[in-house]
Amino acid sequence: MPYPLFNFHTDNIDQAYQHIKKLQYEIVSEIVEFVDFAYFNISDPDGNIIMI
Repeated sequence: MPYPLFNFHTDNIDQAYQHIKKLQYEIVSEIVEFVDFAYFNISDPDGNIIMI
């Protein structure tokens, strides 16, 4: 799997995830949570991996 090209910061990972789902982007990984950090990856229209 390719590594993320870059990332976007969000203060609410669940809200960001729902927004991305609504926009129908391809979600490459579900939300991964740690004690003080969470992220998920999407694929943009050009196939680049973006971390949110």
